[in-house]
Amino acid sequence: MTGWPSPVVSTGSILLYRSALFAAVSAASLLAGAVQAAEPVGEVEELVVTGSRTEGRTRLETLAPIDAYRIDIDNRIVLSENIQCNPTGTPTAQAICGLINPPGANAQLGAARFFINGVNTETIGLDILARYRWDMGGFGDLDVTGAANFNSTDVTAVPKTSVLESLPVPPPLFDRANRLTFEEGTPASKYVLNVDWSRGDFGLSGKLTRYGDVLSPSNNPALDYKVGEHVLLDVAGRWNSEGGVGIALGVSNALDQYSNRTPTIVNTNGPVAFPNFSPFGFNGRYVYARLSYNW
Repeated sequence: MTGWPSPVVSTGSILLYRSALFAAVSAASLLAGAVQAAEPVGEVEELVVTGSRTEGRTRLETLAPIDAYRIDIDNRIVLSENIQCNPTGTPTAQAICGLINPPGANAQLGAARFFINGVNTETIGLDILARYRWDMGGFGDLDVTGAANFNSTDVTAVPKTSVLESLPVPPPLFDRANRLTFEEGTPASKYVLNVDWSRGDFGLSGKLTRYGDVLSPSNNPALDYKVGEHVLLDVAGRWNSEGGVGIALGVSNALDQYSNRTPTIVNTNGPVAFPNFSPFGFNGRYVYARLSYNW
């Protein structure tokens, strides 16, 4: 890119520009008003309820914590949007060129971004865990665990600088896609059911995990799309000898689940088949074998 005569270059249908990531104390960041003195501050409110019950000599039922929480974080440190300029564009675009290309820098940048304080978030949630263990005598031991999580995050404030706010059309420092990544970029609910049976040296386990829906956001609402709700099944069998040798065979994502495919309107050239917002990735079924030795 060295030697470009202009910070913005057109090559047919593609617009290229030089971009830089500045430290918060750099000259360009200082001119844009990026440095803020506030330190990140967090506040946590939590309510935990626990209980347990035992029945008979062979059965044990345990209810582990029900955990309700609220987490407030002020002045989170975030990466700003890519603030673009154009020396022949609108008055705002021309002014930004002057900010990100300080006199004497000879950078010829067409865009810049920097780290800044100023995003406030509020998260409320509930975690529930229940466990049931059963000694079945000669038939082995059964351990069943169920868990559920519910949570919601809201962005309550976004960063602004007096320098950029003074421009004719202030550019956003923390736009829609970044805001929705905090608010809807992770599942609002998740359920897990785990069953484990063991008898002597042998054991079997199975786990069902249900993920709530997730939004893959864009600054353009028309390009938003949902990842979808999905249930994953993991199964495994194991054998552990008294000599310390262990063998395990298992299948992760046995039902071969994938998130919703990236829509054509977003994936115009076909390089991204599945969204990176998927909470369980996009690798499909995974079969494995494991040999271990403990001493």
